[in-house]
Amino acid sequence: MEGSPFQTLGVVNLANNETLKEIKLPKAPQNKLFIVEFVGINGFVQTNQHLFVSLEVYTNTVPGIYPIVAIGVSTIADPTFPARRFGSQQVLLYADPDSEITVAVARDNGNAAARVFVDVSGRIVTP
Repeated sequence: MEGSPFQTLGVVNLANNETLKEIKLPKAPQNKLFIVEFVGINGFVQTNQHLFVSLEVYTNTVPGIYPIVAIGVSTIADPTFPARRFGSQQVLLYADPDSEITVAVARDNGNAAARVFVDVSGRIVTP
């Protein structure tokens, strides 16, 4: 397998009344191409809230937006975040050297707080 393993993580915190937020993931090492192979999301939300997560990745300087499917649903015994939305997805995305990956998180209502962890892993190669 060509390249070195690389993984980065971002956390999106949505406050009460906030329905959309974007963050930038920490960059890959300078002058390296990041081949994204897996994305995992763990969202802690309110009961009956729907969650949308996407990655914006620049490939050949062109932005692409890729929705990530959160198919898992469970309730948890945490009064702050009583519901969990989660999923992982195998992808094949090429992030330009020195570019940033933007994570967007949206929910259908801004009732109370929410927290979403997004984990992206793959390989770093020299272009």
